[in-house]
Amino acid sequence: MTALLAGTLVAGVLASSLAALAWRRREHPGGRFFAAMMAVNALWLFGFAVELTATDASSALPWFRWRSAVIAFVPALWALFTLEYADYGEWVSLRAVTVVTAPAALTAALSFTNPVHELFWSEPSLVVEGPFRLLVVQFATGWWVSVAVSYLLVTAGMILIAGIAVQSTGLYRKQSLLVLGAAVVPALTNAAYHVGASPVPHLDMTPFGFVINGFVVFWALYDYRLFDLSPVARSAVVDRMDDPMVAVDGNGHVVDVNPTARDLSAVPDPLGRKFSESFPEVSDSVDIVASTMTDEVVYDGDGDRWYFEPRVTPLGDQQGAVIVLRDVTLRRERERSLEAIQAASRDLMRAETPDAVAERTVRAVRDVLDLEHAAVHLEENGELRPIAHTDAVVDLYDPVPAFDVGEGLQGTVFETSEPLVYRDVRGKDVLHDESTPFRGVAVFPLGDRGTLSAAATTPFEHDETLVRLTSLLSANAAAALTRAERESELREREHELARQNEQLDEFASVVSHDLRNPLTVADGYLEKAREEGDVGALDRVESAIDRMDRLTDELLELARNGRVVTDPSPVSLSDLAAEAWKNVDTGDACLDVRTDAVIRADRPRLLQLFENLFRNSIEHGSTNNWTQSGDSGEYGSSGDPNASCSADAVGGASADFDSKPPRDAAETGVSPPAGRSPSGDDNSDDEAATDSPLSVTVGTFEHGFYVSDTGRGIRPENREKVLEQGFTTSDDGTGFGLAIVHEIAEAHGWSVRVDESAEQGARFEIVGVE
Repeated sequence: MTALLAGTLVAGVLASSLAALAWRRREHPGGRFFAAMMAVNALWLFGFAVELTATDASSALPWFRWRSAVIAFVPALWALFTLEYADYGEWVSLRAVTVVTAPAALTAALSFTNPVHELFWSEPSLVVEGPFRLLVVQFATGWWVSVAVSYLLVTAGMILIAGIAVQSTGLYRKQSLLVLGAAVVPALTNAAYHVGASPVPHLDMTPFGFVINGFVVFWALYDYRLFDLSPVARSAVVDRMDDPMVAVDGNGHVVDVNPTARDLSAVPDPLGRKFSESFPEVSDSVDIVASTMTDEVVYDGDGDRWYFEPRVTPLGDQQGAVIVLRDVTLRRERERSLEAIQAASRDLMRAETPDAVAERTVRAVRDVLDLEHAAVHLEENGELRPIAHTDAVVDLYDPVPAFDVGEGLQGTVFETSEPLVYRDVRGKDVLHDESTPFRGVAVFPLGDRGTLSAAATTPFEHDETLVRLTSLLSANAAAALTRAERESELREREHELARQNEQLDEFASVVSHDLRNPLTVADGYLEKAREEGDVGALDRVESAIDRMDRLTDELLELARNGRVVTDPSPVSLSDLAAEAWKNVDTGDACLDVRTDAVIRADRPRLLQLFENLFRNSIEHGSTNNWTQSGDSGEYGSSGDPNASCSADAVGGASADFDSKPPRDAAETGVSPPAGRSPSGDDNSDDEAATDSPLSVTVGTFEHGFYVSDTGRGIRPENREKVLEQGFTTSDDGTGFGLAIVHEIAEAHGWSVRVDESAEQGARFEIVGVE
């Protein structure tokens, strides 16, 4: 008897200690109800200890009623503990606590009032069983109802714990199984008492079973840190973590992993295995004992690479640690993309032309940002024209469309200078062509030059990294465009300066050489006039002075015409040709204008081009005897543009640029001049030429216009030379007339081609005219 009493008191003290320790951690899930359960169990044990000292039934019965009243609260507190442990804490309201504990309160009330109604027991008696003196009663219906409710609550709690054990893994599965196993002990001892199978007849071992239960749960509480995080909460947090988590005990064994970490394990089931064997890459990077780690853990597999930053949290005194691997793969990819964008931006700054900048920009969008659909549109005359694009864009649009300013996404972005980004355009009426497969679409302004468009067949990510990188690239591309245009202008100015310097050198050469000849002639004849009194020599002096005057005028004209045309305007070829014809002394030659086309040109300089071509035809192509010196400066009369030509000669052609006319007699209506062979060679010298009038024709062909004549033509070996400065076949010619024509054409971006006309005369074609 003494041993039973001592054991009961010790069990009561242990239960009280567990209650006190658990109460100190009552803020953890289930802690307060576990502390209350242990406290109630201690009250039962202390009451039973007093009952054991009774010598008769009347003195033992009050403590029996006490035990019956307080033990009813244990199943209720167990049920409330399991609710919080299973992460159903939001259900544990005051109302829920009242509902769960109401049957226990009723049982306590009926226990204390049982002498009145005897619904719980009757016939109490004190019996001796070996060394034990125990109170025995005959249980009634009310007691069995109370027992049934208690078992219902205990079973419900066990079901919750079992569910946690099934859902959890690793550490928390072991915790749950410990708690579930601990709950079985008091349930079995109570069942043995009520069916008469207790090792000591009539001795209720249930409170002792709850003491064992308390120790097991308390061990799980502190050794497994049970109340730090409930198993269901752990499953909600840890198992669903994107970052791998590994728990290691003090012996270096893996006790818990989440699914993400399990995928990184070198073994199929890392639980219970050595940490160094299960996660060798992590083990090489962290020191659990010293809680130190490297900057990065790298995993390679299936052609991919993952980067992790380890974080080690120690668990008490050498009890292990929790390692969390923060996935920084996306950050590393962003860093690499940013580095690639910076490299691409440096490459953009090395581009020499806007077109090169555009090409490199779309290549960077494709290669660095992995967007197959990219295009750069640059503004020109109110229209955004596609300058560069990826091949994937051509697969969808061929040709790639242009946009007016204000039209479509590109036109809107250019007009507002604000980017437009759609993570998913599905269901939005924003695309120029709704049939395209695009989902993610972004358009960025390139300063005041154009737009950069990028699209994907999948929606853009929500982290906006791709959009930010594309925005950064577009800003750098805009700066590169400005730089390329500025440097292009600078190169053009340098080229122009070099050309002008070259012209100055040529000018100096001509001044020093070509002017020396007429000066020498003038000086000689002037000396002759002085010495011999030959007045006729003064005519030769005057002629030499006139030639020097023409040379000076044409050299100045050549220098002026070398400037690049920057602001062309619409010019009618037929009107300009007629005006130029009037400005030249054409004698009895006639003009045949076969076009009314309008081109864009610098009108005064184009007028000079026609005048020089007409002078060349008159001076070098005429089949008449000319007494004039043949220099352009001598022509000042205004000839009739249609003199001696057919009535329909002027304006007889379509306004459009036609294909190159066939070179036959029908071109001008004039047959080859008499005295000429088809080869273009003269059959007689100039003095014996026929009186056939010269005819000059102006017409157009595709991308150009021409001036041809029916004169003597230009020998094939001289056709390239005639455009050179200073080249002439005439003794009194300057050699600059056709050079001026060449300079004017180049200033417009055109070229000059010398050929033979249908009548074996000269034909000058101006090519590249828009």
